[in-house]
Amino acid sequence: MQKLRFIIVGVWNTLIGYSIFYVMYSWLENVFDEQYKGYMVSIALSQILSVVQAFFAHKYVTFKSIMVGRQMLREFLKFVHAYTFTFIATIVMMPLVTELLYIKPEISALIVMLIVAIMSYTLNSKYVFNK
Repeated sequence: MQKLRFIIVGVWNTLIGYSIFYVMYSWLENVFDEQYKGYMVSIALSQILSVVQAFFAHKYVTFKSIMVGRQMLREFLKFVHAYTFTFIATIVMMPLVTELLYIKPEISALIVMLIVAIMSYTLNSKYVFNK
């Protein structure tokens, strides 16, 4: 059941993250001279903005954590640590998928987000919210 909840929350988080990316990229794609600057700024900001929402969704819906106070702060810091790792993976993979495979940034972001979702479940279940 936990994996199903993770998938549901993950789909929600992906929709939120991708929506933020898409809107930001739409605004920024013509701001920079090089295409990669627009999609890199957009993917970075979308990741940062969706982390807090993702923490609470996974905490209460996916893993049903009851930690409060300092324990919750510790969970959040571990969550941020895990998402820092997935953020770096995203930043590394995004130009690889886009530039080396000649895939549009809008599609590359979806591919990268799916790969990162698998990494995220493993980190969250084994490291962040393990009881």
